[in-house]
Amino acid sequence: MIDDSPLLSPDTLLPSQWSDIHGRVDNEQVKNLLRAILEISLRDATGQRSTKGGGRRRKYKSTASQREHAAMKQSGRASALRREALDWIFDDGGDGVFSFRNVCDTLGIDSARLRERLIGKRAAERQAA
Repeated sequence: MIDDSPLLSPDTLLPSQWSDIHGRVDNEQVKNLLRAILEISLRDATGQRSTKGGGRRRKYKSTASQREHAAMKQSGRASALRREALDWIFDDGGDGVFSFRNVCDTLGIDSARLRERLIGKRAAERQAA
């Protein structure tokens, strides 16, 4: 027989539970977290990485083939991040606490308008290429 103890219960948070927690914690801290999630996702979706820190410096010299291999590996990683970010942004079925729509609603951002702007930016990038 399986024991239904709290130890085996799933770690899920329903939107109704989120509103209970949201009322008890500092609202600005929650918004800072959501802003960070949204910013990282938008940077990944558009392929714009943060310029803070100026990038990593290499302590060794590499050959051209090593640099080419590293660039291909980085490109694959960036493509995967872009796909994941776009999936999250354009997922209309997401009703979880950290879904794109709920993040935007909490921050007071029009999610449909943001999606439209992102689509326009991607179309402009394709035409420029």
